[in-house]
This record gives sequence, structure tokens and C-alpha cells, in this order.
Amino acid sequence: MLFLVRVEQPLRSNCRGGLPKHWHKSLMLLCAGVSLSIMNSMLAYTDPVFFFLWCCVVFGALGVLVSVIQSHRRQRKYASQCAVKPELEYPNNHHVLGVGYYHAASGKWFPHPWNEYREGRGYYWDGQWQDQPDQRQVQKSRPAVEEVPRVNAAWRQADPDRARQFWAQVEHEGFGTAIKRSEGS
Repeated sequence: MLFLVRVEQPLRSNCRGGLPKHWHKSLMLLCAGVSLSIMNSMLAYTDPVFFFLWCCVVFGALGVLVSVIQSHRRQRKYASQCAVKPELEYPNNHHVLGVGYYHAASGKWFPHPWNEYREGRGYYWDGQWQDQPDQRQVQKSRPAVEEVPRVNAAWRQADPDRARQFWAQVEHEGFGTAIKRSEGS
């Protein structure tokens, strides 16, 4: 018996010559239809435990294949993009996802904001906790040359798409306040 799978949109190329955005869903539906027809014919002749294990292997392999393809596409997408450019000046405490905060006085990114205070530790600036805050008036500056590739690599590894999805769910109100709403509130 052959099951027919209805695909909402035909599988055709987009204007860039690639496949549509949700091509993997169409592929999964097609594979599911073929697998169901094979499984239906196998069901009459095989042990139910073997059949269950076979189904787990087939669908697990499909899931792994789709996640590997999506990961590869994401890496290719961000390979040509960068979060930091060497010719630009950045203000103090400029944040880059997955890297941290720019300390304009030293031209490097650190995990904590410049002059952040924590009780028992002191003030954080230039990569160390200090007893006193940094009193310098810090202007915009260009990052150190060796810092730019490190920051861009860490940013790509942090998966900018995931951060964009998170911030799309945050409701912004007024002057800088943000409220993260959950279901039912």
C-alpha cells in the first residue's frame, strides 16, 4: 500500500538558486510517506519489536540529517558576516553576543561591563577586579587588530539566530525597559 503525502508548496528553487526556506519539512514529509509504505508492508511479516526499532532508527537518522544540514547552512550564512569591524570605533561597554563588553580604554572585549561593581569583588575594568572604579573619561576607540577575528569567531559560535529569536519575544516599553512575557500573562 502506498501513502500519498500532500506537500503545501511545490519544491522549487528560489531566486538565489537555492531551495525554499522550509525545504526540509517537505523532505521529511516525503520520507515519512515512503517509510510508512515500507513499514506497512513489513508489518505483516516482522516481529513488532523489530518493527519499532527499525522505525526509531529511520526517523532518528532523518532527524540527525536535517539538523546537520541546518547547522551547515547556518555556518555558511555567518561565515561572511561579522559583528566587529577593525575600521570602526566602538563606545565603551558595546556588547557583542557570546563575547562580552568592549572596554574602549584597552581596545578589548571582556565578560563583564566596564566599572561593573560586585560586592566582595570590587569594580571590573580592563579584565580585573579592582578596589576603586576607573575614573578615566573613556572615548570611543578602535579595537585591537588581534581582537577583531577572535570576537567575530566567538560571535558566530554563539548563534546570532538564537539571540534574534529570543529578543523578538521580548516586549519593549518606553525608555529602555523590557518585559519578557510568558504564556498566559
